[in-house]
Amino acid sequence: MYPFLYNDTKLDVENVGFIIVQVKNASSYQASNHKDTFKKMDPFQTALLTEEDKRGGKYPIPIIRIIFSLSASGEPAVTHMTYKPSSEGAASLDEHGRPLFTSYDFVCSGVGPGILQPVKKSPGAWEALVNKNDPWESFYRVTTPDLLRSQLPGHGSHRAHFKSWNDDPTIIGCNPS
Repeated sequence: MYPFLYNDTKLDVENVGFIIVQVKNASSYQASNHKDTFKKMDPFQTALLTEEDKRGGKYPIPIIRIIFSLSASGEPAVTHMTYKPSSEGAASLDEHGRPLFTSYDFVCSGVGPGILQPVKKSPGAWEALVNKNDPWESFYRVTTPDLLRSQLPGHGSHRAHFKSWNDDPTIIGCNPS
């Protein structure tokens, strides 16, 4: 989430809007999930905004929501979401079924320089990151994995994560593999 000032450069809570971002990198994430994902990014449902933030029954500053669907197939593209009815893009609705906020929703599909400018310098390296959902164990495939584990105390079940505190793995209940 990124705050921004709206309609003024004066730093005041009355002028703050939000850009809310979700990044999806799994090939299992489908375009059919976009509306559900945007509903989960509803600023009232996530408690980013409360009843006190509304003016005239809704939040007065537009909310920008962006989904980066990095592993999407096809040509990289930016799509502005539109909803018919408008309630499809929000979970928080007023008594007439209208969203409690105005949103501008975008889906950035794929990885390309038209989506993310740093991709222009080395597109192959960025594309290689797509669908990389390796388990944590691949992180430790280095020449000194126990040293790395000691720098991340308590972050896993391997005994090296706890070795600086205790050499006996039975006390901490981890598998001494």
